[in-house]
Amino acid sequence: MKRIAGRFAAMPHKEKLLAAEAVMMLYWSWLKIQFMSLRRLTNMGKETAITGLSNDKDSSKAIISIKTALRRADRFSFWRNRCLVSSFAGKKMLSRRGIESSIYLGARLDEGGRLKAHAWLKSGDIEVVEKSGEFSELYVL
Repeated sequence: MKRIAGRFAAMPHKEKLLAAEAVMMLYWSWLKIQFMSLRRLTNMGKETAITGLSNDKDSSKAIISIKTALRRADRFSFWRNRCLVSSFAGKKMLSRRGIESSIYLGARLDEGGRLKAHAWLKSGDIEVVEKSGEFSELYVL
């Protein structure tokens, strides 16, 4: 725990704020997923879903910063974050900054023939929450 606290203390102030926001958004997303039906979650995602992104340098820098903050926050949080939680949290953080993004829901069969589901978040060409595998896209929020 000291190691994590030391790394957090060594971060620049802006990165600390972004990491703290990411932890809060991850928790908010986790709660939302726990208490809302999938239908309501997907409807909420549709209301805010925006496609495309202006490829300006500031947006790309903010997207990369949020991606990094989500990874860091995952290590600081005491609950286990899954792809859907991270995707909703990242979408909310990007939305707060006026940056467009989309959550993708997909599935594939693993080597044993079992169905595996995954969610990933993209903003423009940048994967904020990575696809990490060959998943067939089933739904976009």
